[in-house]
Amino acid sequence: MSLEPNFERLAPELLLPILTHLPDLESLDSILRASPAAFRVFNSFSTEIFEPVLQSASSSYVMHEYTCALIRIVALVRESALPPGVHDIDSFEDFVRHETTSHRYDPPRWTAPSVRISSAISIRTMRHVIAKYRQIACLTTSCLDFYLARFRALRPSHLVDDTFLFENKLDEDGNYFPASVQTPKSSPFPVRDTGVITWIERQRVLRAFWRVELFHEIKYAVKTLRVRWPENSIWRMGFMTAERFSSLTLRDLIGVHYCEYGPDLYHQEGRLEKELIRSVINYMKEDGKNLKHFGSRDDTRYEIASLVYESGDVKSLEDYTSWTYAFFHQISGTDGRFHVNITSSPLEHITFDPFRRLGFAIWNTDRMVGYGLLDPKYASFDYKADMYFMAWKSILSDDELVEMKRRDREQYDRMMKTSSEDESSEDEVQIG
Repeated sequence: MSLEPNFERLAPELLLPILTHLPDLESLDSILRASPAAFRVFNSFSTEIFEPVLQSASSSYVMHEYTCALIRIVALVRESALPPGVHDIDSFEDFVRHETTSHRYDPPRWTAPSVRISSAISIRTMRHVIAKYRQIACLTTSCLDFYLARFRALRPSHLVDDTFLFENKLDEDGNYFPASVQTPKSSPFPVRDTGVITWIERQRVLRAFWRVELFHEIKYAVKTLRVRWPENSIWRMGFMTAERFSSLTLRDLIGVHYCEYGPDLYHQEGRLEKELIRSVINYMKEDGKNLKHFGSRDDTRYEIASLVYESGDVKSLEDYTSWTYAFFHQISGTDGRFHVNITSSPLEHITFDPFRRLGFAIWNTDRMVGYGLLDPKYASFDYKADMYFMAWKSILSDDELVEMKRRDREQYDRMMKTSSEDESSEDEVQIG
């Protein structure tokens, strides 16, 4: 005997508590697509159902609370129902930062309570947001598969001599020999695949897609005057990109990374999230043939509630940080930084571009360790960096190595020119 007719015959007052107690938006979307009775109830009580389900997904970590906040803001923007305190691009940035990070200014820039989906949001907007959730969830799975296939093809190499040190050197005549030209012997690392996509990897990509969606929503709302801002804000939004928009909403967050030389302050949060956004945008450009298949429900990997999370994963997601990106910072340094005659990275001025195409902004620490790209002791800062410098260098293509060496030489020449100009200025002052 089929149970479907019995469910369809339930009174709306019985269906409503069932819908409000669903664990996540995936379940809500499924039941609305399968049950005409549930769909009718949702049409009458969309916000009363949607908000409790979203809170349930957040409390059970099916989705992180910051991603849930982005979904709420998307709905508010689409409905032209932003809080009264949002009156230009700067206040919108403060609002998004307050809702999607733990950062707080002193004195505070945003004091209103956290937003919730209310009856002010129309059924049309609610339907759109659920459809967009389905689309982004499918995109997330496809994006992860796309980058994971590239990652699994990697075969990094490690140093044969584990005492070898990469060094930038100057000879007696002052000729510069960067660490990038050194070619120590290496051997393939025995890679160990850690298996299917993890909770934090999926959450990073999911949140990045919702940030891109929010950017497009607010840009369109400003362009069509559904959100009325001053001319200056409209002009600034006209030149805004998704990456730039993300950086603005995350600016002034500071991360601390302790490298072997001591504490090093830098803006990892904004940079890592920007790389995640670039990763999902690049995926959509490179794998565009899959875009027409949005909404496909044939893949069992779409079921995300069963993914296991750990407390360290939650903190890393909340802090917008990763050990992979911290190590990249150590590898690449900053423009104009040169260590001479001491251990130095052979990739001292490389960009993140070649590593982004391999999904490095996405992967968790265990996956990177399994492929010999991070030391398992990295978090304790008790590791030998040169072995992993070699690993990252070994996966670059010939063209990428040529470009990296060009940048290295360019940075060195620029530094020497600046140094020479400074010395000339000092001589002029002394002569005067």
